[in-house]
Amino acid sequence: NIGFGERLYASFGPQLKQVKIRGSLEKLSSRSSLYSWNRSVTEADAAANEAPKQLMALKSLERLRATREDCHFPRALQIKQLQVLYGAFLSDQELEGYPAEEAIKVKTTK
Repeated sequence: NIGFGERLYASFGPQLKQVKIRGSLEKLSSRSSLYSWNRSVTEADAAANEAPKQLMALKSLERLRATREDCHFPRALQIKQLQVLYGAFLSDQELEGYPAEEAIKVKTTK
């Protein structure tokens, strides 16, 4: 039995929060700027730069139990700032559940 005692994303409200990043998560997480720190980076930006690394670590896990042992889930503030820094436009079709390629086809046929 695996449960999570803390609600990390309650600030998003009852609606599902969808975030689309420019490019792939793998490409974003391999950027050197996520790993090199300088003093001009804000605390919010630094937190957002941790999110791709956390998501890649989460993606590589084979068992759900390991998610409780370490902080793999980014916080809501990190997700919001990730969207600001690296987010891409989500079309209405994508919000309805169509994959990105399908959303383009649906838009051109209407």
